Amino acid sequence: MNTKLIIFFAFLPALIGISSCHSPATDRFPGADSSSKRVDTTGYAVAFNSAYRDKILLLGCMVYAENAANRLRMDSNLEFEGIATRFVVSANPDKNIDSVIDDFIQRNPKIDFRSDAAMHAISNFIDNYTIVSDVIFGKIGSDDEVGEMKVLEAKIRKVPEIDRIYKEYMAGRPDLSSLSSGEGSGMILQLGFYLSTLDLNRRNEILKQLL
Repeated sequence: MNTKLIIFFAFLPALIGISSCHSPATDRFPGADSSSKRVDTTGYAVAFNSAYRDKILLLGCMVYAENAANRLRMDSNLEFEGIATRFVVSANPDKNIDSVIDDFIQRNPKIDFRSDAAMHAISNFIDNYTIVSDVIFGKIGSDDEVGEMKVLEAKIRKVPEIDRIYKEYMAGRPDLSSLSSGEGSGMILQLGFYLSTLDLNRRNEILKQLL
């Protein structure tokens, strides 16, 4: 198997942590002024959902914070690569992940992470990100990785919105194995975020074409 491909997909579990698939929600990410605030003095991971008490919740919070503050643009892959890079630095394996999440929440006091709308949006992103990383790209990694990549690329080309994002990362590159870990992580993050902005019907139509 191609060495770069091994490194890239070996990096995925470290990026997403231990995660669970749930039924995806359908709303778009709200801004920082979300209503329906929830008063809770417990740690954020505990208040959110015990199923997400791991690195994937930190990633969801970071994406939500960036979008709430600056509105992530689908035509800017550098923004998503930047989030992926900051996440790797923040998710230090020597630190307690719940404490890291709480520290991140405290360093962004202008953003209401505890509202129902915020928690719903973060959960929605986590679900879609997990589908992209575990199901769509997670299938690549067997002894026939070249064939698997070609099959996936053929499917992606049939979905213009997904193909547009894919081409931004793959411009001038022969295949997925030529992406750096940061670029590959940014692409998966961006695809997951894009799916989280869609209504459920459209999202499911796209998934049927990709799976």
